[in-house]
Amino acid sequence: MAQNLQFSAALAGSFPDGASRDGALSGGLLRWVGPALLLVLLGVPALAKDTIIPVTGRPTRDVDIVSETYKEVVYRLAGVPSDQRMSAERVKEIRHDDTPEAFTKALEAKSRGEYENAIQSFRLAIEKGKRPWVQEYSLFEIAECYQLWGQADSSKYTRAVESYKELKNRFPQSRFVPQADIDLGKSLTGAGDYAQAEQHFTALENTARDAYGIIWEIEAKLGGANNLEVQAKYGEARSKYTSISNAARGEIRRIPSGDAAAQVKAAILQKLADEARLREGICFIRAGSYSEARTFYDGMISEGLRNKDSKGLGGAYNGRGEAFFQLKEYMKALQDFAQASTVYFNDSDETARALYFTGLTIETMEGKASSRSKSYFEEVAKFFPGTKWATMAKVKM
Repeated sequence: MAQNLQFSAALAGSFPDGASRDGALSGGLLRWVGPALLLVLLGVPALAKDTIIPVTGRPTRDVDIVSETYKEVVYRLAGVPSDQRMSAERVKEIRHDDTPEAFTKALEAKSRGEYENAIQSFRLAIEKGKRPWVQEYSLFEIAECYQLWGQADSSKYTRAVESYKELKNRFPQSRFVPQADIDLGKSLTGAGDYAQAEQHFTALENTARDAYGIIWEIEAKLGGANNLEVQAKYGEARSKYTSISNAARGEIRRIPSGDAAAQVKAAILQKLADEARLREGICFIRAGSYSEARTFYDGMISEGLRNKDSKGLGGAYNGRGEAFFQLKEYMKALQDFAQASTVYFNDSDETARALYFTGLTIETMEGKASSRSKSYFEEVAKFFPGTKWATMAKVKM
């Protein structure tokens, strides 16, 4: 899903009251002039105070970002004549010092699920932004807003496709292009253009490893499997999910130990492997094979508890809970949803799913909507506004 972009506020300096602007380089005034302003007074361009947050280790602060691509980030440090480089795989996020206020407001609106307002603010940020990154970031965020909006209004998926294509055309080396490629395919699926989505994901499966890296190849395969699942081709989808899980686990075994960044990569691959396995079970549920789904998730839960690996347990309890729900074993379903929402809640989407199904189960048991069931839907809408579960909860409310 989408990346967590955070940005620091711009810093501004000023002369204290009564300070003379004449003789700007006199010894007295140097007490008041900040380093960046002094460089300007000396005729030397001041560096921006951008910050690079790596996947591991300490942030690199007070840098001037020269370029950001899906291969590397190039930046400058004050007093260092040559450009510095960092592999894009090792960059978690970049915080730009000159963030327009409209961009910050747009991110806030997006986090609340107010996608139309967010898109308007991102477009305003493009107009107000002084550095090229603003346009690039805003185009990506606009595309994501349309994609998320599509969960409530499927016509917006087409706008998402258009926006992702615009980003790729205008910024073909963008740091966001790998994610945009995946999300473009998902938006094609959301729009019901399954043939185009299949072609897109198949092409990505064949090129992503060399172009972007193994993680994006696995993501492309997941997108292709989901495209099959949405078309109710559950057997084909389940087989593909199985192969994806095995492939991801195989890649993990080849990652050397001792490298912190490599271990982050292994953690991402493990999450993708877990996602593929969880979707295998969902295919059983969507096909109406509820007993098979329950047995499948029994195995996942036992394995997770035995290996003390809690990362995928929230999804596994949710899956088994949904199987129990379909089997009308409501108390068992509630117990599993409680496990997902109160014990294994390390994934916000799975937590939202557990709360939504808790409300739905209570409503079904009581035979009508009630204040108790409504309270769960309200919690999902309030605390998880960017999820599909929030959209569904609002309908129930």
